[in-house]
Amino acid sequence: MKRLIELIAELTSQPWLLSATYHHALSDAVNMVACMSEEAFLPFMEAGEPDPLGYTTRDGIATVNIDGALMRKPQAIERMFGTTATDQIPQVMDSIADDPNVEAVIMEIDSQGGSVSGVQEAGAAVARLDSDIPVIAYTDGMMASGAYWIGSQARAVVASPSAKVGSVGVYVPLVDDRKKLERMGLKVELIKNRAGTFKGMGFTGTEVTGEQRELIQEQVEDIFVTFTETIRGRRPLVPDSSMQGQIFSGKKSQSAGLVDFVGDRSEVRDLARAEILRNRQSGFFRNASN
Repeated sequence: MKRLIELIAELTSQPWLLSATYHHALSDAVNMVACMSEEAFLPFMEAGEPDPLGYTTRDGIATVNIDGALMRKPQAIERMFGTTATDQIPQVMDSIADDPNVEAVIMEIDSQGGSVSGVQEAGAAVARLDSDIPVIAYTDGMMASGAYWIGSQARAVVASPSAKVGSVGVYVPLVDDRKKLERMGLKVELIKNRAGTFKGMGFTGTEVTGEQRELIQEQVEDIFVTFTETIRGRRPLVPDSSMQGQIFSGKKSQSAGLVDFVGDRSEVRDLARAEILRNRQSGFFRNASN
């Protein structure tokens, strides 16, 4: 129950790298769970620990699946809605780096993004592994916002024609419920220390002041600058016009500069094999038996 309360608060006060439609759906689902009886809610809370994020290997190519909302150390309540633990992505990348049988990696991504926490570190782990062996990010579903942040750090990004890619941006949702409380005959006053300009910011039933709004804006802009600089560190030709929060189809995402190729899963494996061959021709062998 503690984590449920925290998640409700985070959904309406913290920065998100998540498509807006999914955020709305997640908020509705969380609020629905909050209305469950204890008897209905208990089985979810008693669920065991999930299997850790891992990878499969075939013909020297490792495949890592990144699905659902991205959350750092998700607990049972988040796992109900389908998540990938961002804190486990660096662990998997490090495991692959230590595996001599892996010569290339395909990240299959179908994610709308998620919380900010853990995404930058996950992306850095992808880039670090790619400096050793080729990493290819592929989606035939969605690679949006925080998921694109991670995918953009691969050597190549590939999308199927019908995939959805982009949503580069960050936001903090603030709910103004003053009129609702007023209709209920309630008025909220927040008594705080005089120096606490930002203390209690966003408290239910209170107005966000201009100074508080500016602070939130600065936080959002700081994350966005890091997001775009990280993308351009690997894909320097992505224009500003492609990073305004919009989502592109797989085909259009290529002309927008967000993906390198449009193709299907078999073509992605062909690309991975070509990268392995290129490495071998340059004298780089991780496993001479392959």
